[in-house]
Amino acid sequence: MTVIVQERTPIHRAVAAETGRYITDAYKIVAARGKGAKFAADEVRHFLREAAGLDLPIVSDADARWATDAKYLAVGRTAQAKSAGVVFDAGLLGENGFIVRTVGDSVFMGGAGSFGDMYAAYEFLACAIGFEAFNQRLYRFRRGQKALLPQADITEVPDFQWRCYDISPGTQRARRALRLNCYSDLWMGGWHSSFKFLPKDKHLRNPDQTQNHPAWYSQNEAQLCYTAHGDRREYEALLAAAVESVKREIIQFPDRCMLGFTQEDAWELTEDERWCTCPACAAEKQKYGSNAAVMIKFVNDLGEKIETWIKTNDDGVPHDRQVQLSFFAYTVTKDAPVKAAADGGWEPIDASVVCRDNVTVYFAPIGADYTKPFNARQNGRAVTQADQWRAVSKELYVWLYETNFHHYLYPYNSWGTYGETYRFFRARNVSFLFNEGQFNQEASTGFNDLKIYINSKLLWDADADEAAVTDRYFAEVFGPAAKTMRTYFEEIKERLAVLAGQNADVGKISFKINEAGYWPKQVLDKWRAQCETALAEAAPLKGTDARVYDETVTAVTMESMFPRYALITLHGETYPPETLRDMKRAFAADAARIGLNRLTEPIGAEKLLAEWGQG
Repeated sequence: MTVIVQERTPIHRAVAAETGRYITDAYKIVAARGKGAKFAADEVRHFLREAAGLDLPIVSDADARWATDAKYLAVGRTAQAKSAGVVFDAGLLGENGFIVRTVGDSVFMGGAGSFGDMYAAYEFLACAIGFEAFNQRLYRFRRGQKALLPQADITEVPDFQWRCYDISPGTQRARRALRLNCYSDLWMGGWHSSFKFLPKDKHLRNPDQTQNHPAWYSQNEAQLCYTAHGDRREYEALLAAAVESVKREIIQFPDRCMLGFTQEDAWELTEDERWCTCPACAAEKQKYGSNAAVMIKFVNDLGEKIETWIKTNDDGVPHDRQVQLSFFAYTVTKDAPVKAAADGGWEPIDASVVCRDNVTVYFAPIGADYTKPFNARQNGRAVTQADQWRAVSKELYVWLYETNFHHYLYPYNSWGTYGETYRFFRARNVSFLFNEGQFNQEASTGFNDLKIYINSKLLWDADADEAAVTDRYFAEVFGPAAKTMRTYFEEIKERLAVLAGQNADVGKISFKINEAGYWPKQVLDKWRAQCETALAEAAPLKGTDARVYDETVTAVTMESMFPRYALITLHGETYPPETLRDMKRAFAADAARIGLNRLTEPIGAEKLLAEWGQG
């Protein structure tokens, strides 16, 4: 897989007209070779069968001959697409962009990479059967009608080359249909991975004392020491061990293109304790004004050796394979080693702290207020840090946040910030953007599923109208209950805005939001009643469309969980014991039915739900 690092102009050109023609059983799905094209062809076949009762065969492009009256739905870089003059230009499309084009009686869909093939298939299905994904469990498309043959001329290139959003259960289909990349598609190493590559039990606590290298670790053993305490021989040994570990990772995952060599989290320590303070590291910090300088130098050395190995190896790795290494700008390494430039911008302290071409900084401004656009006044320091990192890294990877990780069941008011935030980062050549939400929550409350939908649209096109996207979500997900649920949603936002006006810390992603004073009982009662009204409004669907009824009830029930949980935990003493017991039992039963499984990022809901379920 190739990493495209040059700047690319987004393209959003979609022309798809109805022709009065339909896809019939005379059509064949032609699939190019490759996993992406195969997945895409299977999806086209599956949804045309579900929507229109068609059962079209899938054939390889070697078994089909092109003519203008041929009836093909061709997926990927097929011989037929070439014959029809449809070109999937990698320089234009990158790995994620795609084309859907009608030529004669055939439709050609695909990209220059496997992801483009998959996204093109869903775009075609949108034209043919009105297909759209709204979250990880909800898809809509026309059923029981003929599938349209569109006259399509669509070219789409996303604003951000790579767009990740962790959704759980996060099926592969859901991420593909939402045009989101999976971490497992792209990344090796993972997060806080330095000890994965250089484990302490192997290099620090090995029973064979000759294998131990205490100079590789900080004095408190919380991090690597990226200078090996100033010992040149130990540094070379550290680098060699890291190279061997990274090589094994690259061999193990032949289709992945990014590798995170990232510092440990160490949140249990104070910030001053999270980095090595040996004399060599301290001297580098004094020189560069940043802990990150030693990390940049080390990962640059690592990147150079990995690049050389790839070009010359006999381990089965293609010599033209590109792997992009990254490190975190995070907590104690959030500041870049830069100085003010004559033009008013920023420049690196010296050339040694400029990232080489196969090394990229992964900027994770965890202290920002994500209830405001990133470039808001409240985030001035983080904005400066982003611009400073841009001075030492050819491009940026960015990790943002959009939930309260200590209180999953409470809403976090990041709605309305996405467009401005994403346009800010688009202007700074961000090629990979990840907005972390409730990645390990099976079914979230507090309108977090709305965030999934908004992200799927605005990470692709940061100029999309978030208000219109939100309108569509409510109309499709809540149907006849949309007005009531929208009122409830707007009141949540209004309440959080009031709280933020009283306390600026409300916007922090770890703020203690579960206080009774923030959520008066009468307000929570009103919201619970609105959810009950919404369920009643959805009831007529049961007799007309049982599937949509079940989906709507699930969506409303999910959003009811926040006020019900807050009433139980914040105002439980106001209820008679029998009433409180019944409320807990009902909550536990609904949580089990919809799949709600976590209270916070680290704490699951199993114990609490078991207690409440038993009364």
